[in-house]
Amino acid sequence: MHARRAEGARWSLDSPWPARGAIAVLRVSGDGAAVDAVAAAVGAAGLAPARMTLRTIAGADRALACRIDARTLLIFPHAGRAIVERIVAAVERAGAQRQTLDDALAAFPEARDGVEARALLALSHAASPLAADVLLAQRERWSRVHECGEVDAATAGALARLLHPPLVAAVGPPNVGKSSLLNALAGRSVSIVADEPGTTRDHVGAMIDLGGLVVRWIDCPGFDSRDTDPLSRSAQLAAAEIAVAADLVISCGDAASGFLSDTFTVALRIGLRADLGRTGDAAAWASVRTGEGLDQLVQIVRERLVPRAALDDGRAWRFWDVLSQPGF
Repeated sequence: MHARRAEGARWSLDSPWPARGAIAVLRVSGDGAAVDAVAAAVGAAGLAPARMTLRTIAGADRALACRIDARTLLIFPHAGRAIVERIVAAVERAGAQRQTLDDALAAFPEARDGVEARALLALSHAASPLAADVLLAQRERWSRVHECGEVDAATAGALARLLHPPLVAAVGPPNVGKSSLLNALAGRSVSIVADEPGTTRDHVGAMIDLGGLVVRWIDCPGFDSRDTDPLSRSAQLAAAEIAVAADLVISCGDAASGFLSDTFTVALRIGLRADLGRTGDAAAWASVRTGEGLDQLVQIVRERLVPRAALDDGRAWRFWDVLSQPGF
């Protein structure tokens, strides 16, 4: 019954995914009867118009829900993947279907055309603040695409990282300051820090905003070929697999331990604990203790992933191809 009555209902995540914050925003839209059916199915029936109410949604989470109007239901669950996936599954069982690119104009009636509607849809999901100006410029660029042309594949690949956070893997010898660097960039304690090799037994990650570009930063355990401990070796092998799949591998080292040899295909070498000395060839040196070089490090990493030339490129970008990719 729910599936029949909810025919025509659409759902979308109006918050970045993977989540950047603690709360996700799930939108259900359609005609009144369809949205009523979905609301009843997930435990959000009978909401007073335009008022927030705390409900248990789909048995998955105690979350805020709001019936904006007859055609729109908003749910604000915690942004954990398991919670969001359970609520989405319940919404789909009720008959709602995921909003597609073709639905963008209906979802954003204020848009002047399909390109602008798709840009607004992409903006609602984009993880990186740097995406805003690029996306909002696309309507004008596509209106004169016969003059300006389309971006090349390399530029399109770089710009896609504004929507899908790229994976950055920080590798290096034990105890060179990788965990301290992650904590400093994240602005909070993510990794355990101690002056003992092996403190980071497994890889640790966080979503980090690097000057407007959000990345998935992985702090890999220290690599030491002399370490015969089975747990350490297992953690290092797992981290090596992550590094192989990363968009950018950063080789971290310091004056005392140096850098790893050619263990990985390294795109960037960064020296840490610069306050204790410098040695070897590195793109930048930084010190978490003094703050020296951290801004330069952020700029260099961001430039490697999304060059300024790509951000300033005045050609049209087929960004909706990124929206169609799995996981978006």
